[in-house]
Amino acid sequence: MTFVYTWEVPRDVGPTSADPNCLTWLYYSSVNLPNDINSGLVGPLLVCRSGSLGEDGKQKGKDKEFYLLATIFDENKSYLLDENIETFTTKPEN
Repeated sequence: MTFVYTWEVPRDVGPTSADPNCLTWLYYSSVNLPNDINSGLVGPLLVCRSGSLGEDGKQKGKDKEFYLLATIFDENKSYLLDENIETFTTKPEN
């Protein structure tokens, strides 16, 4: 399943003539911040200059793109805790 989201990007958050073609911002959901972040609703959001991306959505002229988020996730606060336990663990035997 694929979803397409559209954001209106104000001019002041996009790259200027002094910036690289794409600027990285932090995306996060703020509905319930601790649970949202610990459920993985956080990550990089690139705002790129018009025409700087190929048809595949990747930056032109870049071989690789790397994004790093150094944090600690508490999976006990994830919305998916019960589902993950059911899916990825087994019941202990007596």
